[in-house]
Amino acid sequence: MCIRDRGEVVLKKALKIIEIERDLDLELSKIGKEEDFSFICSPVFNLVHLPEIMGNFIRCRPYLSNLKFISDVPDNIMKAMNEGLYEIAVMEHCQNFDLGGFGSIALPGDEIIFAASPQLGFDSGDTNLEGLFRHTLFTRKSGNCSRALLEENLEKKGRSLKDFFKVVVVDDLDTLNELIVKGQGIAFISNELVGSLIDRKRIYKITVPGFVHKRKRTLVFSPTSSDCPHIEAFISQILDHFDISHSR
Repeated sequence: MCIRDRGEVVLKKALKIIEIERDLDLELSKIGKEEDFSFICSPVFNLVHLPEIMGNFIRCRPYLSNLKFISDVPDNIMKAMNEGLYEIAVMEHCQNFDLGGFGSIALPGDEIIFAASPQLGFDSGDTNLEGLFRHTLFTRKSGNCSRALLEENLEKKGRSLKDFFKVVVVDDLDTLNELIVKGQGIAFISNELVGSLIDRKRIYKITVPGFVHKRKRTLVFSPTSSDCPHIEAFISQILDHFDISHSR
């Protein structure tokens, strides 16, 4: 073998060694490195569904060390998604809510009902607005989906929140539930949040003929979310929770 041929062999082997060293450095850099995962959702999903989903996800991804789970209203969620702060979100929203150019998967929706204590003289079932207007309404802050849905329903009937005896903003769920149970007022609230109280007949579920009581729940994700295996795994956990097939 001539000197030139020997040189070419050495060069090829050297290039392979350099390539192997680069791959080794890349793999070693991943060991012990903290990996991040962030998720944002609306309050109902956060309280009712997220604990089970999050628990299953953490068990499947024990090496994720910097996790962030945030709850906010739909408008703020979409603002954060548009700013690239999150790549995946779940939220309950009204029918005409703009999801922008994000990908989405429809999840089982939610029902918003009037909740009232039997002490106020209501029965479970349908009732008219005039009977509700005589009472204090406990509601969430502006931007909350249930409040927006109530305002839309009232506007269609030529009425507004001002028609209630009094309107009080209460954001803490435990406080709100206690106020309703004690008969201090009524609330237009997710059926999922007060389901156990309804089952025990501590409050009654009331609907209004002509009102829209259903709202959507949607999984929203960035078009680039498939690039992150953690996001794919979390989406799978959400779909499993609602018993939905994984094709998308």
